[in-house]
Amino acid sequence: MAKRILTPIDGREQSEGIVPVVAALARGAGSTVRLLRVFPVPERVMGAHGQTIAYVDQEMTRLTAAGLDELAHVEAQLDGIDVERV
Repeated sequence: MAKRILTPIDGREQSEGIVPVVAALARGAGSTVRLLRVFPVPERVMGAHGQTIAYVDQEMTRLTAAGLDELAHVEAQLDGIDVERV
């Protein structure tokens, strides 16, 4: 069986629906679950007069922090299973 199970999570409720299935597979095979948070790369946001409102690097930092929080929530559902977050 697989040593690792890659599980992409995109923040939608539907993507978290796979977690119980992944948990059952991982427990049965003794696998590690690798959670991957997926989100689109943001674009720079411009105001009505051409001024920059949001910078890509700031938005990426915000999305990364929010994504890690979401993965921690999913990881809590995988109690007793080795989990890696990326």
